[in-house]
Amino acid sequence: MDRLYEHTRIPFELILVSQGSEPPTVEWLNLLRKDRPNFHVILNDRNVGTAVGRNRGILAAQGEYVVVVDNDVEFTEQWLEPLLETARNDESVACVGAMILTPQGRPQYCSHYTVERQQADGLRSIGLRFDRWFAADSPEIGAECDVPWYPTTCLLIRKEAFDRVGGFDERLFLAEEDKDLCLALRNSGYRVVFNPRSRVVHNGYPRDPGYAKLRENLPLLHRDKRYFEQKWSCGVINESSRTYLLQSGISEERLQQYEKFPLFMKVVP
Repeated sequence: MDRLYEHTRIPFELILVSQGSEPPTVEWLNLLRKDRPNFHVILNDRNVGTAVGRNRGILAAQGEYVVVVDNDVEFTEQWLEPLLETARNDESVACVGAMILTPQGRPQYCSHYTVERQQADGLRSIGLRFDRWFAADSPEIGAECDVPWYPTTCLLIRKEAFDRVGGFDERLFLAEEDKDLCLALRNSGYRVVFNPRSRVVHNGYPRDPGYAKLRENLPLLHRDKRYFEQKWSCGVINESSRTYLLQSGISEERLQQYEKFPLFMKVVP
């Protein structure tokens, strides 16, 4: 949070959606609010799901634009200005995604990794394909461009467009809500854009038992995936090449485990 206040020069409000936090966490959040008049907290007594939680946060927002971010994102200097510039330059732009970096400075999400595949009668599949490593300054990912969708790890959204399509689909509890929103916006004539001049760092969650139980809930993930695919009549892509995985530090033994269970990630040559 300190990095957000340090690196955000444009006036903003911060809305944090708490999903069934323990009393000590709620007490800590209330203390933080006393020193930051632009910091607001929405307290849910249980985890209501990613889509519902984000809808409640965006509903409370006063601005023309909102930026949806995960709570383990670290902000860098001038992270917000490029996102706003892209959106303000063209009213058809509904979403603008930042380059998402790992703590080691490698792109975790960028324009090259967010893909879709078409067939004769329309969209066949949409998702992520990791086939090679990039440096953050690689020219292949250095230009602003349209993308088929972008993760909500750090995504600026035009609130008018968001309201027009009805927000996040609340039947999605844990996954696929970002792809769903981007497809809905594109179907309404809007664009989704990647701007590499905006950069944030995505730190991994600590794998405490409560978080792991939720985030690795395979029945929930499968339910969301199945609902999304039925809704849009298309598949979900989640592919990583063997080379990419090995370069990212995955052991050969772990890679073989991935190959045996391709439901949510397919290992490709």
